[in-house]
Amino acid sequence: MDIFALVRRRTLDVLADLVDCGELPRNFDLGRVAVAVPRAGTPGDVVVDAGSVHVPPRGVVDGLGAAPDVAAVAAVGGGRFAVTLGPAAVLGAVSAVLDGRCPLPMAPGGAMSPGGRPQPASGAASLAELRAEVLADVLAGLATAVDLAPPIAVPPRSVPVVLRGAVAGAGSTRPDDVLALIGADAFRFAVASCRPHAALHLDLDVLGDRCRADPSFWVPYAHTRARSMLREAAAAPVGLGPGVLAAADLADLTDGGELALARLVARHARLVADAAAAAAPQRIAAHLRQVADAVHHQWNRSKDQPQLRFVNEERRDLTKARLGLVTASALVLRSGLGLLGLSAPDEMR
Repeated sequence: MDIFALVRRRTLDVLADLVDCGELPRNFDLGRVAVAVPRAGTPGDVVVDAGSVHVPPRGVVDGLGAAPDVAAVAAVGGGRFAVTLGPAAVLGAVSAVLDGRCPLPMAPGGAMSPGGRPQPASGAASLAELRAEVLADVLAGLATAVDLAPPIAVPPRSVPVVLRGAVAGAGSTRPDDVLALIGADAFRFAVASCRPHAALHLDLDVLGDRCRADPSFWVPYAHTRARSMLREAAAAPVGLGPGVLAAADLADLTDGGELALARLVARHARLVADAAAAAAPQRIAAHLRQVADAVHHQWNRSKDQPQLRFVNEERRDLTKARLGLVTASALVLRSGLGLLGLSAPDEMR
């Protein structure tokens, strides 16, 4: 299930009804209706741009809100509406990821497998030049993954890279020295996390320190945790392997934390497409941090609250549902990390 296509179809039906009853002009352009992932600070699962500030908000809100798979609709200005879907629609989208009906974007060369892409060969004399090379590689990879033409604009080599932290004052600013200190993955994630034309700030006291504040550790660690849970489940008496989980019925997932993670999984493919079209890899990096936080959060909660454990030998269906969500989350993390040219390890030492 593509929740974005679903909401767009619902919106077109509502707008067509408003045209028929005379609340909208006959020449109202339905082709301008677009849907997108909500940006930071915007509620909902899908944002609808109805293409005109003249759309009567009440009519659209009431019409969309009457759909059985819609939980709430709010006008957010400028002819845009934030749509929150009900759990069944969100979980249906996660099921589509699990069983392959909604294939996730893959890095060039099929880098859904561990390893990612190497750093581009570089003779960069400065961190700004190296940042531009890495950014160009990320943008080209994203464009290829979603079948877009590579970005025409070459990322600037003059946007500064600012070193911060106690280590920065006494250290070298040569690219090789900085990479030796924080690691190539930390630099690459930092580049992908920053708006292309904004100054890149590197905290040398944090990056490469294997802590939550370092996303190049925290995000792959979430993938490692997910894979660890799945290995343990496969070895448990319930015996749930990948084939069984791909067909899992997720309807038993009712916990708020589980549904929050499911909403992040459901938006991944569209978010990647939007980020690639806008040459904005920072959206993917931010999304991966949200997914990682949600995975770690559920893992920690399962340790403190027995009713949230992923494997419940007395409730096989619930176990299948929870591990199905874990599987889909791992697929999203692997997809996103690969798109940024980073590895998604199954184990960490």
